[in-house]
Amino acid sequence: MLKSETHLKTLITKVYLIKPRVRVTLIYVLLLALVCCKNNPQATIGDYKVLRGNTMGTTYNLVFLDEEEKVKAQEIDELLAEINQAVSTYIESSSISRFNAAEKEFVFDTSALSQHFISNFEASWDIYRQSNGQFDPTCMGLVNYWGFGYKHKKALENIDTLAIKDILVYTGFNKLYFNNNNNFAITKEHSEIQLDFSAIAKGYGVDKVLDYLVSKGVKHALVEIGGETKSIGKNRQGKRWRVGVNTPSPQAKLSDYQEVVLLNDMSLASSGNYRNYYEIDGKRYGHEIDPKTGFPKDTEILSASILSKSCMYADGYATACMVMDIEDALNMIESADGVEALFILGDDTGYKKVMTTGFGQYLMSK
Repeated sequence: MLKSETHLKTLITKVYLIKPRVRVTLIYVLLLALVCCKNNPQATIGDYKVLRGNTMGTTYNLVFLDEEEKVKAQEIDELLAEINQAVSTYIESSSISRFNAAEKEFVFDTSALSQHFISNFEASWDIYRQSNGQFDPTCMGLVNYWGFGYKHKKALENIDTLAIKDILVYTGFNKLYFNNNNNFAITKEHSEIQLDFSAIAKGYGVDKVLDYLVSKGVKHALVEIGGETKSIGKNRQGKRWRVGVNTPSPQAKLSDYQEVVLLNDMSLASSGNYRNYYEIDGKRYGHEIDPKTGFPKDTEILSASILSKSCMYADGYATACMVMDIEDALNMIESADGVEALFILGDDTGYKKVMTTGFGQYLMSK
């Protein structure tokens, strides 16, 4: 639950975050339909319909039983375009871009675009609080500096520690103040502060698309955007939906999976640090930036896969876990209601699985 502006300053710890702008697709949907129909945006497999499209710099895939034939592809595309117009940093006229360009205060209206923005902001604050500051959407400056954001998308040649310290000055969710007494307004402590919701926006899109399908009478569906997935009901074989967790290796294909998760009325989102990286003087630097140091996080966690009713929250938790020690990540997930996690750890000797107490019930037996 969001606190008032007065409470915000006292409750938030002085810890900054890391949140990558570029997310890695870690989940491979084990559905023949998505393979057979890859060149066809609309198709059917038995009684189930398949829709594909582009959104948020990636793709979406929907498989669902539309018994009432009320679902319209155009309406789905319009919904996703509306969300993009609210939270995409790549669109200059989007709500988030206009907020980022604001000097001091930004006041939101009651439009649908503002509601999408506010929903992402409120969820970000909630996960920020639960993670003790390890999830923070104000780290765009750090992500851009390291070449993983929407600006300067290239590897660094020389690391400037003074430049990193300067960026840390305007990094931190505790440097934003909000007031929702009349209109929802956010005030910046520094004009340079910028928000980036890419760690939860795809999950939010999944939630909203599934809400749309449910509003049209759909009872069985799987929705996937950029690897983040949510399901209701059963697949066309009358069984739980099967989703594979990608093998955490730069050489792995998307069809190489470490585990298969059985989904029913749940979401699965993953984050990892083994694909999106570069090397400087023989040292690897990944896209998960540690906000406490301003440098990429060096962690034994190769990937974090999160189960939750909300795909937006699963998406955010997965990012937060990638910049936490494994003990802290486990404690955070165990403390969250209805949330489970599978971590794949790695070193020179191979992979190791660590999971919360309830995750095992969702794994398909090998």
